[in-house]
Amino acid sequence: MICDPVSIPLWKNINLSNTTNSQDGWLVQGSVANGIVTDPMYLMVSNISHSCDAFFSGIPYSGPQVILGGAQDGDIVSNTIKLEAMITDLSGATANNQQLAVAVNGLPARWSLGPSNTISLDTHYAPSGAYQVIAADWSSFPVVFDLQNPPMDMQVTYDTPTTLSLDFENSAFLVNSGDMCGPEVGTNYIIFGVNQPDTISATISDPSNGKTLASYSGYVPNAGQIALAWNFTQTNGLPYTNDSYAIHFVANDPADLLVTNTISRQGVRYAGGVIITHAGENPNDPFGSLLNSYAQTWIDQTLGGASFFL
Repeated sequence: MICDPVSIPLWKNINLSNTTNSQDGWLVQGSVANGIVTDPMYLMVSNISHSCDAFFSGIPYSGPQVILGGAQDGDIVSNTIKLEAMITDLSGATANNQQLAVAVNGLPARWSLGPSNTISLDTHYAPSGAYQVIAADWSSFPVVFDLQNPPMDMQVTYDTPTTLSLDFENSAFLVNSGDMCGPEVGTNYIIFGVNQPDTISATISDPSNGKTLASYSGYVPNAGQIALAWNFTQTNGLPYTNDSYAIHFVANDPADLLVTNTISRQGVRYAGGVIITHAGENPNDPFGSLLNSYAQTWIDQTLGGASFFL
């Protein structure tokens, strides 16, 4: 690899919000497929300019490196928090072929990406407790495709995760959204949680016009879960025919949560006869064993605890 000038490190910082990335200035980059690597190995570098200083470096490429800042492991957090993702890459890649995903204990999170890779993560949409925030950067390795020598045994995509352990503590939070449930079930339960006695109210509405489909209110005498029961009908008892609905949950402590669900009309099993199963990831994949562990933890926590039904 050659970098111009030599004072610039080979690693470059990736800014996901635009295509302007620092430490540009690449002249030549070469790669060797895994199947033809030997030890020792000799390379010849040709067809380059000799009018400037240069250095050569052979570095095994393992994908972009991601570091999460803005919080420390074990920090107690609530509401919406700001994290910064520092992404460095050796591939000469730009934001055009980099994608970021954020999860909480292996499940998709409510987050948005701002300037300088700032992640705004809403912690209300996971039950209060200690969880790992996972930020994974997916990148495609830029390779010049040679029809005479295609990279058949070369890895060209990488998925690099990093984790940050945080303690989510909110006065109210989402436990189970009830998403992708169908009318065949009869009654769906959207479950929220509170960490203290509280007065709560909630509405289910049609997101297309704001029409109220169901409303709830009450006082929760102690910390626990609140299950909003809805049977897929309107206030007049007629079936609800649209394919999505919005749940607005308000607690006085305060908390204001909005969830939009999709109705699965292709048929699901009745709740009384469900044997809970889930597919496991390949433990040999970079994310595999980690996701399996998070999935099992989430199932164990979601199914436990007492509920208040409104």
